Amino acid sequence: MSIVNLQRDGLFLQIDTSLTSWSEATAIIADQATATVNPTVMDDYAASYSFRDSLPALTANEQSASGILIRQPGEDIAPYRVKAYSNAENSTLIVGYLSGTIGDGVNRIITPAHAIPFQHHMDELIMILPVPAGDPNEDKPLCFAISVEGIAGQEEPGEASLSVQRLATSPPQFSQSVS
Repeated sequence: MSIVNLQRDGLFLQIDTSLTSWSEATAIIADQATATVNPTVMDDYAASYSFRDSLPALTANEQSASGILIRQPGEDIAPYRVKAYSNAENSTLIVGYLSGTIGDGVNRIITPAHAIPFQHHMDELIMILPVPAGDPNEDKPLCFAISVEGIAGQEEPGEASLSVQRLATSPPQFSQSVS
């Protein structure tokens, strides 16, 4: 890691506010997911972590997800640095738009939802295209969530951590210099 890229390469944690429970167990549906998210829409970075005690029992073809909401790209393509960790065998990063209202963030529908499978760890730069004017998702927040899928006859461990940074923002002014 280069000190020049400290902000870009960092794993962002919000220890006091980022604990997010898992959503209820729902059927796996193409182009849609159910997730429990932190109800605050963040501007430049967001983090969440979830523990096994809130993961529901999952059967085959069911999923449970936990994640964050972050501001859309705006009028240009925006890069999002995503670091995801999960101790479950069948983990998927869900990226999509929140359908309906945010409310308390519990069991929210994400649609359209793009699924990116990963094994235990993901560190990717994901480019999100802007939503055209007049599109139904134009004013909705982006959702990034880790989804755990059920495996027949197997209990999933269900511990996950997610850090998402919107890189199309001005870098912060750190209060101390690094030499």
